[in-house]
Amino acid sequence: MTLRQCIAVIPPLVKYNVKIIFTGKFVWFLLAALTFFCFLIFQNAWNRLEVNEGVIYSMLLFPCLLLIFYSTVFWIQNDEDNRILEIIFGIPNYRYKVWGVRLLMIFLIVFMVLIAFA
Repeated sequence: MTLRQCIAVIPPLVKYNVKIIFTGKFVWFLLAALTFFCFLIFQNAWNRLEVNEGVIYSMLLFPCLLLIFYSTVFWIQNDEDNRILEIIFGIPNYRYKVWGVRLLMIFLIVFMVLIAFA
């Protein structure tokens, strides 16, 4: 497989995995994370706390965990409902590639969301 063919395969692969991971209710979890983050910002501003790296880290921790937890659990549930887990775990070394790509995509998307929050 040439480099050009690998590059051509990446967009459909990403699109397919994003549909599997984030279908349906991800927008609601993103909205819940944003609402909780805004609540923490308002609470810290109301109490006139000094904003430093530790405060920002603690404010971003819960939305990050919420988004990663939702994405991972929904992805596993979706694979189980579609009977794909048996296929993924039946092929040697295939599960590591599929799960590794999906976890990397989850972490990158949540990282971009947290950068936007910060």
